[in-house]
Amino acid sequence: MNRLTMWHDGCHAICTDDDCSSERCPFADAPCERVQDVIDRLAAYEDAIPFADLPRAAELVKAEKEGRCKIPSCGETVFVLTDSCWWTANLKVEEIIECRVKTHRLTKKGEVKFSVDGIWKSGHPYKASFGATSIGKTVFLTRAEAEAALGGGENG
Repeated sequence: MNRLTMWHDGCHAICTDDDCSSERCPFADAPCERVQDVIDRLAAYEDAIPFADLPRAAELVKAEKEGRCKIPSCGETVFVLTDSCWWTANLKVEEIIECRVKTHRLTKKGEVKFSVDGIWKSGHPYKASFGATSIGKTVFLTRAEAEAALGGGENG
Protein backbone atom coordinates (compact mmCIF):
# COMPACT_ATOMS: atom_id res chain seq x y z
CA MET A 1 0.00 0.00 0.00
CA ASN A 2 1.36 3.43 -0.92
CA ARG A 3 1.04 6.72 0.90
CA LEU A 4 -1.79 9.01 -0.17
CA THR A 5 -0.31 12.20 1.28
CA MET A 6 2.91 14.14 1.67
CA TRP A 7 3.77 17.20 3.74
CA HIS A 8 3.69 20.31 1.56
CA ASP A 9 5.08 23.01 3.84
CA GLY A 10 5.69 21.19 7.12
CA CYS A 11 2.26 22.20 8.40
CA HIS A 12 -0.21 21.05 5.75
CA ALA A 13 -0.41 17.86 3.72
CA ILE A 14 -1.36 17.40 0.09
CA CYS A 15 -2.02 14.29 -2.02
CA THR A 16 0.86 12.47 -3.71
CA ASP A 17 -0.86 11.89 -7.07
CA ASP A 18 1.56 13.17 -9.73
CA ASP A 19 -1.20 13.09 -12.36
CA CYS A 20 -3.36 15.41 -10.31
CA SER A 21 -3.30 19.07 -11.24
CA SER A 22 -4.21 21.75 -8.76
CA GLU A 23 -6.63 23.27 -11.30
CA ARG A 24 -8.94 20.24 -11.18
CA CYS A 25 -8.20 18.87 -7.70
CA PRO A 26 -10.87 19.75 -5.11
CA PHE A 27 -8.33 19.27 -2.31
CA ALA A 28 -5.53 21.45 -3.70
CA ASP A 29 -7.15 24.40 -1.96
CA ALA A 30 -9.34 22.70 0.63
CA PRO A 31 -12.92 24.01 0.59
CA CYS A 32 -12.91 24.30 4.37
CA GLU A 33 -10.59 23.96 7.36
CA ARG A 34 -12.23 20.64 8.32
CA VAL A 35 -11.22 19.02 5.00
CA GLN A 36 -7.64 20.22 5.46
CA ASP A 37 -7.69 18.82 9.02
CA VAL A 38 -8.75 15.42 7.65
CA ILE A 39 -5.94 15.45 5.07
CA ASP A 40 -3.39 16.51 7.74
CA ARG A 41 -4.61 13.80 10.14
CA LEU A 42 -4.29 11.15 7.43
CA ALA A 43 -0.72 12.32 6.80
CA ALA A 44 0.05 12.08 10.53
CA TYR A 45 -1.31 8.51 10.61
CA GLU A 46 0.77 7.64 7.56
CA ASP A 47 3.84 9.03 9.35
CA ALA A 48 3.10 7.15 12.58
CA ILE A 49 2.42 3.71 11.11
CA PRO A 50 4.80 2.29 8.51
CA PHE A 51 2.68 0.64 5.83
CA ALA A 52 4.58 -2.64 6.08
CA ASP A 53 3.37 -2.85 9.69
CA LEU A 54 -0.35 -2.29 8.99
CA PRO A 55 -1.39 -5.78 10.21
CA ARG A 56 0.33 -5.11 13.56
CA ALA A 57 -1.22 -1.64 13.74
CA ALA A 58 -4.67 -3.12 13.07
CA GLU A 59 -4.07 -5.58 15.91
CA LEU A 60 -3.20 -2.69 18.25
CA VAL A 61 -6.29 -0.71 17.23
CA LYS A 62 -8.47 -3.77 17.90
CA ALA A 63 -6.81 -4.27 21.33
CA GLU A 64 -7.43 -0.62 22.20
CA LYS A 65 -11.12 -0.85 21.19
CA GLU A 66 -11.51 -3.96 23.33
CA GLY A 67 -9.95 -2.18 26.31
CA ARG A 68 -6.87 -4.43 26.37
CA CYS A 69 -4.51 -1.60 25.49
CA LYS A 70 -4.54 2.20 25.67
CA ILE A 71 -2.05 4.23 23.71
CA PRO A 72 -2.20 7.96 24.42
CA SER A 73 -2.73 10.21 21.41
CA CYS A 74 -0.26 12.89 20.36
CA GLY A 75 -0.99 16.01 22.38
CA GLU A 76 -2.68 14.01 25.14
CA THR A 77 -1.58 14.66 28.73
CA VAL A 78 -0.01 11.78 30.63
CA PHE A 79 1.56 11.62 34.07
CA VAL A 80 5.01 10.07 34.47
CA LEU A 81 6.10 8.67 37.81
CA THR A 82 9.84 9.03 38.01
CA ASP A 83 12.50 9.70 40.58
CA SER A 84 15.04 12.44 40.87
CA CYS A 85 18.18 11.62 42.76
CA TRP A 86 19.88 14.23 44.88
CA TRP A 87 23.35 12.72 44.88
CA THR A 88 24.77 15.05 47.50
CA ALA A 89 22.19 13.94 50.06
CA ASN A 90 21.72 10.36 48.72
CA LEU A 91 18.02 11.11 48.69
CA LYS A 92 15.72 9.56 46.11
CA VAL A 93 12.57 11.63 45.59
CA GLU A 94 9.72 10.30 43.49
CA GLU A 95 7.99 12.90 41.37
CA ILE A 96 4.93 12.99 39.11
CA ILE A 97 5.64 14.95 35.94
CA GLU A 98 2.74 16.15 33.78
CA CYS A 99 3.76 15.56 30.17
CA ARG A 100 2.40 15.88 26.64
CA VAL A 101 2.75 13.01 24.19
CA LYS A 102 4.81 14.31 21.27
CA THR A 103 5.37 11.41 18.86
CA HIS A 104 4.51 7.77 18.20
CA ARG A 105 6.41 5.16 16.31
CA LEU A 106 6.11 1.48 15.59
CA THR A 107 9.40 -0.38 15.97
CA LYS A 108 10.57 -3.09 13.60
CA LYS A 109 9.51 -5.58 16.28
CA GLY A 110 5.98 -4.17 16.15
CA GLU A 111 6.20 -2.40 19.51
CA VAL A 112 4.55 0.99 19.98
CA LYS A 113 6.85 3.66 21.41
CA PHE A 114 5.90 7.22 22.27
CA SER A 115 7.88 10.25 23.41
CA VAL A 116 6.82 12.83 25.99
CA ASP A 117 7.89 16.31 27.04
CA GLY A 118 7.32 17.84 30.45
CA ILE A 119 8.93 19.99 33.15
CA TRP A 120 10.59 18.76 36.35
CA LYS A 121 9.60 20.59 39.56
CA SER A 122 13.05 22.17 39.36
CA GLY A 123 11.94 23.84 36.11
CA HIS A 124 14.27 21.81 33.88
CA PRO A 125 12.85 20.16 30.76
CA TYR A 126 11.95 16.48 30.96
CA LYS A 127 12.01 14.36 27.80
CA ALA A 128 11.60 10.60 27.64
CA SER A 129 10.41 7.72 25.47
CA PHE A 130 8.28 4.82 26.63
CA GLY A 131 6.80 1.62 25.28
CA ALA A 132 3.11 0.80 25.50
CA THR A 133 3.96 -1.64 28.30
CA SER A 134 4.86 1.34 30.52
CA ILE A 135 1.20 2.39 30.72
CA GLY A 136 0.00 1.72 34.25
CA LYS A 137 3.54 1.19 35.55
CA THR A 138 5.43 4.45 35.08
CA VAL A 139 3.11 6.30 32.69
CA PHE A 140 -0.46 7.01 33.77
CA LEU A 141 -3.43 8.49 31.95
CA THR A 142 -4.68 10.41 35.01
CA ARG A 143 -3.00 12.19 37.92
CA ALA A 144 -5.11 10.11 40.34
CA GLU A 145 -3.64 6.87 38.93
CA ALA A 146 -0.11 8.26 39.26
CA GLU A 147 -0.74 9.41 42.83
CA ALA A 148 -2.16 5.99 43.74
CA ALA A 149 0.98 4.34 42.34
CA LEU A 150 3.08 6.80 44.34
CA GLY A 151 1.22 5.71 47.43
CA GLY A 152 -1.17 8.63 47.65
CA GLY A 153 1.66 10.98 48.59
CA GLU A 154 1.72 14.70 48.00
CA ASN A 155 4.96 14.69 45.99
CA GLY A 156 3.25 15.14 42.63
